[in-house]
Amino acid sequence: MAQSIPHSTLRTPHSPRSGLSLTEVLISMGILTLGLLGVASVFPVGSFYMQKAEISDKASAIAQSVMSDIMARGMLNPRSWCVMVPYKANTTPGSPNYIYSGIDGKYSPKAPDPAGSQTSSTFTRPFAEALAQGLKQNTDPATAPLILAKQFGNAFVIDPMYAAAAANNVADGNGVTAYPFPATAYARFPWPSSTYYGATGWNPWRASAGPKSGAPDQTWPIRRVTFQQSNGWALDKTMAESLFRGDDDLSVDFPARDDRPAVQSWDTTTSATGSIVPLARKWAGDYSWIVTVVPTTNAARDGMARNPEGFAYDVSVVVFHKRVLPNGPVAIPQDVQDAAATERMVGAKIVSTGMNGGEILLTDMGDVADVNGKNVSPFNQLKASQWIMLCGPHPNSSTTEPRFVLNWYQVISIEANGTAGYASVDPNTQRIVTVRGPEWPWQPRLGSPSGSPQSSAAALLSDDLCVGIFRGAAAVHTKSIRLESSSGAGTATLISPTPSNTPAGVAY
Repeated sequence: MAQSIPHSTLRTPHSPRSGLSLTEVLISMGILTLGLLGVASVFPVGSFYMQKAEISDKASAIAQSVMSDIMARGMLNPRSWCVMVPYKANTTPGSPNYIYSGIDGKYSPKAPDPAGSQTSSTFTRPFAEALAQGLKQNTDPATAPLILAKQFGNAFVIDPMYAAAAANNVADGNGVTAYPFPATAYARFPWPSSTYYGATGWNPWRASAGPKSGAPDQTWPIRRVTFQQSNGWALDKTMAESLFRGDDDLSVDFPARDDRPAVQSWDTTTSATGSIVPLARKWAGDYSWIVTVVPTTNAARDGMARNPEGFAYDVSVVVFHKRVLPNGPVAIPQDVQDAAATERMVGAKIVSTGMNGGEILLTDMGDVADVNGKNVSPFNQLKASQWIMLCGPHPNSSTTEPRFVLNWYQVISIEANGTAGYASVDPNTQRIVTVRGPEWPWQPRLGSPSGSPQSSAAALLSDDLCVGIFRGAAAVHTKSIRLESSSGAGTATLISPTPSNTPAGVAY
């Protein structure tokens, strides 16, 4: 007789299991691990963007504060500016420097190189005094704007830190990077043998040919200026940093134990009794700045010597985060390349325009090479959210009314591939950049049919502009304001408004 099996001991397909298999546990752990890794990856990304936001926010606040500070210190008084001295020109009447023999010769320590090599001098030329003398000597409305534009440029950058780092008090051709802005524009410095000293028309722009090839006048229109110490020389590094570097980013030490608070760092000294005496709080000094001053008209540039309070100027404070400067005055040709490596200029074409910026096509000029002669791409230091400088002659500029445009724009996006108008983008040498900032006067010309208004001589300028790329440019604050005269309020006492002190070794 068959024995019956109790129903409770039978296993059916729908019976619940008593546990999980090892395979299921491993799969669950893998899914959980992937989820946790995804969550963990958010933290460094979030930290990165928080740091960028903090830098941008702090730099913006510094820029606005510095705008008030430079006005209070009298730094917007052109009478306090000193620029690099071009060598004395040949004595042929009619050359731009001939009429400045009492000014440039007064501050230039030696004669030009007869071979016409790359030359420069020192930051001891009083800008406003020389400009005032130039205005007295040049009264012909047909030729005066040409000569004065060559001599004095059309935009100015107050940058004592770079001037102190890259130049010295000895006339040396290697210090030429401190003359223009950006530094790589030194290739457009006026050689004594260049057409800068001739009577050619005003053409303050770059050209594909070299300065000694007989090309049209290529005098770079943006000049770097600094201030004078009481001894007559330009500001040294210490004084320049005290005025153009922030000291409110305090330095702290973190203890080995994570549960201990950070400790403020101090500069200390040892007293006579052997005790440690704190002197001042240490600071990182990551934030520094420059100031660009752009006359809105040719008359405003001339007014810098006559009546700077009578004209409006576009003044921009550009704040840098961890700006890289030359280690010292350059001594050999490769040092020139190294000194200019963080201030690059690239060719620019207008692709599209709008009320608040637009798109531009950037092209590498191949202006910096490494020790092996290999080109160093300027786009390695071009990042989204940083600020760049767009500049060029105004479309309405003429020989009797030279006009120049210089504005700062924030980079929104960067594209290495695609097309700009009808031109394909070379990813090795070009970038399409979308920027945000002031409206510019140029219009896109790419693909315009022959005979259209966009093919006119003035419109051609939109294909031949320049962009300055500067590593660490974090914020810009711009105002249209009037400059100060020598009798204006707030003139700094440490800056001599006139060259009353002559540096030792410079003969009158």
